[in-house]
Amino acid sequence: MLLLLLLMFNTALAGAVTIDATADRNKININDSVQLTFTASDSPDADPDFEPLYVNFELINRSQNSQSSWVNGQSNTKIQWIVRMLPKHAGTIVVPAISFGKDKSNPITIEVTQAAPTQIDTNAELFLKVETDTNEPFVQAQVLYTLRFYRR
Repeated sequence: MLLLLLLMFNTALAGAVTIDATADRNKININDSVQLTFTASDSPDADPDFEPLYVNFELINRSQNSQSSWVNGQSNTKIQWIVRMLPKHAGTIVVPAISFGKDKSNPITIEVTQAAPTQIDTNAELFLKVETDTNEPFVQAQVLYTLRFYRR
């Protein structure tokens, strides 16, 4: 009977995978990207559902890493999902818990500040002015980048 109880307890523990979500920064500018890392110590029930992120963010890149090791008869597995994204608006954004089948990550709060307009100090001895021909280029598009160096 004791053996049966221990077996049931281990099976219940094996079903729950802890997924830790972290952000590389908690305060970003509206024009900056943020990287979320979801780390699991074992294989979750299913692939992650990143659909809730599309409400407040534009996803730029996704990748997955996995590491397995066997040390002194102990097996260790670590799986990471890395998502780089841009905020769609300023304010306090709560990244919701992401579902990995029945398993879920923890929510994260990110503070997004509005970009301050840059002022050129034309009274300075030296200054640079940078311009591009487009503010929203697409992948592998040509972007004309003009750098002007001014001196008094």
